[in-house]
Amino acid sequence: MANRNTLHISRIPDFTAWLQGTGWTIEPTKGLFEVLRARRPGRKAPLILYSRMDAPQHVTVLDKDVPLVRIFLRERRGANAKTDP
Repeated sequence: MANRNTLHISRIPDFTAWLQGTGWTIEPTKGLFEVLRARRPGRKAPLILYSRMDAPQHVTVLDKDVPLVRIFLRERRGANAKTDP
């Protein structure tokens, strides 16, 4: 299964930078629908985000990678709350 509405397409550059900062290596995408492919040492399968034809504003995240995306979103939400007056 996959989650299709957790990560907005506009957050991909921030997510990519966050992944690189936490030890992930960004790899070239394969195929037309891959938006991001990343690999971490010691992990068998890469993290892959897919674009969607029916709702192009969000990306598809495989269930095994949803916890990682949620950590990113939680950290970003906390960082934004600290910078607001």
